[in-house]
Amino acid sequence: MYILLYSALLYPIKVDLLYGADTVYSDVWFLMSESWLQLWRDFVSHGSTSEPPGPIDNSDLVTVSAAGIARGGVDINAVPREGRLRLHHYRGVSPAVYKLFHGIYGGGPAIVRASIDLYGPPLSFDSFRH
Repeated sequence: MYILLYSALLYPIKVDLLYGADTVYSDVWFLMSESWLQLWRDFVSHGSTSEPPGPIDNSDLVTVSAAGIARGGVDINAVPREGRLRLHHYRGVSPAVYKLFHGIYGGGPAIVRASIDLYGPPLSFDSFRH
């Protein structure tokens, strides 16, 4: 109930953040699975008639490394899956948007880049925490 109410109240704010997030300048981007984002959009647009999306799931974008997830939910050794396209398979969101989503839903792994490019070099937790 709390997630539903929280999501419903913040829906307009989240939509503005989400759709504007990959068009503004940032030194740090969190990449998120478009599949998960679609589940979230379905949930907040249909209210109580749809199930919450569950934890953030970026497993369709990367394979988690044997070393696992490091501090801050970031796996800098995760291997991007081949053939993933920006906007079709993933979107970039600002740290504030990711923090909002992660605070509500949890999950991951966090995929952090200096640009909205899954195949770009990953950023470590220490390079973006403020």
